[in-house]
Amino acid sequence: MNPPFVQSLLKTLRQTSPRNVAVGLLVFVLLLWGVALIRFSIDVAGGADSSGYMNNARLLLEGRVQDDSRTLPEIREDLFHFRGYAPLGFHIDPETKMLIPGYPFGFPLVLAPFHAAFGDAAGTRIVLLLIGLAGPILTLLLARESGLSLEWATLCAVTLATSALYQVQAYFPMTDTFTLVIACLVLLFLYRLDRGPWSGYLLGACLALGVLTRPANILLFVPVGLYLMAQPERLRHSWKIILGGLPGAAFQIWVNLTLYHKAFTTSYGDFSSLFKAEYFFPTLLFFALNGLFLVTPMALVGFLGSPVMIGSNRFRLLPLFAQALSFIGFYAFYFHSSEVWWTLRFILPVFPAVIILGAHFWSRLLPRIRNSDGWSQVTRWTPIAFSVVAILIGYQYGDKKSIHSLYTVENGYREAAQWLGERTEETDVVVCMQVSGAFFYYLPNPIIRWDYLKPDLWESEIAPGLLQNRRVFAVLYPFELERDLFRTRMPGDWKMIKKIKHVSIYELR
Repeated sequence: MNPPFVQSLLKTLRQTSPRNVAVGLLVFVLLLWGVALIRFSIDVAGGADSSGYMNNARLLLEGRVQDDSRTLPEIREDLFHFRGYAPLGFHIDPETKMLIPGYPFGFPLVLAPFHAAFGDAAGTRIVLLLIGLAGPILTLLLARESGLSLEWATLCAVTLATSALYQVQAYFPMTDTFTLVIACLVLLFLYRLDRGPWSGYLLGACLALGVLTRPANILLFVPVGLYLMAQPERLRHSWKIILGGLPGAAFQIWVNLTLYHKAFTTSYGDFSSLFKAEYFFPTLLFFALNGLFLVTPMALVGFLGSPVMIGSNRFRLLPLFAQALSFIGFYAFYFHSSEVWWTLRFILPVFPAVIILGAHFWSRLLPRIRNSDGWSQVTRWTPIAFSVVAILIGYQYGDKKSIHSLYTVENGYREAAQWLGERTEETDVVVCMQVSGAFFYYLPNPIIRWDYLKPDLWESEIAPGLLQNRRVFAVLYPFELERDLFRTRMPGDWKMIKKIKHVSIYELR
């Protein structure tokens, strides 16, 4: 017989609905997450990724997909390689000398209309707010669609929304959370192929947008293909999927022909050397160890154990398994996947699938352990308890990684550009590398990359020629200063004139 306090606790649990608690917890978490997105989202063209996408959005608003290079007539081509005029996020065409975007146009296609309507800063914030909230909401819907109860689906949404990796990537104008949203939509429309006339078309459109966003997102086709082959009666929807994807495919081919003169190529070029079999097992271990904090131990253990608990629901869960394993397997061979904790962003798009499969494991395992009233109450309240643990892990790990202080750091790009722009003419030259994409976005000044300079030619020919008619500035990050660039790349009489956060600004005398 249970002690009196246990009986009292069980009575309270029986009288309280975990469903109502789950709804309240979900609303609370989403409200807090929305406030965090409004407060901490980064509306800045900063490093290569964010400036690359925002520069692309600007080009789309101008009705073009390539930009003019800001070459300097004082510098002969034999003194300075023309690639040095390309800021981060761009390549330069050797024949036309036009700047070719190095990042895909999928995400900029979403940014551009919001920039046009609300301005670049406010427009970016609105997009990040919508995408950031869409992730956990779509995860909830996908979990329900896969057969989970509302309580377990709430756990999935809360686990994603409080993940430090999801939060940090949602704050940046980058494609990882956007791809996650697309990945969720692909599975939702796939599940609903038979329940609406538009599901097939929308599925095709999402697949096309995914590839427009990141070429590797062709992996999104894997769960679609396997699900259709496993249930051949759904193959009749294939023509809708193809028609839905045609506009995106046509745009992609047009961009490729315009920029690279080939229909099937990418701006990334050949990076096959970054994929090696020797990375596979160390990267999987890296994923697992970091996953303990980024998707919680419960979700990770559940995901690893989920294959043995599929049961009769195997066709329903097949797309989730296919999506998760295809991304994890592909990026396990990739060199950059295991550099630091936030490089798990490459597999962030399948976090919902991993978390949902983990929830399926626990929701099926726990009722089988014991058949008693007390254990039944434990089982009913487990998803709520897991949600609270996920919140605590996410908060603690995010605080440890200082993810909510990133806006202050990133805003240094814009502040430095604004400060320098107020004190220079449009013809003055900026020597830089790390800030080159941001300064190209915010300023009209010509930019030259220090990593293409030769010190002897700089000191004897380039710098004297520029100083005859222009002022010359260097804008550098700490890691660039550590390379002793004023001796190894661009010797001269440099004077520091301003330091804004991490950015140091120098003028050549």
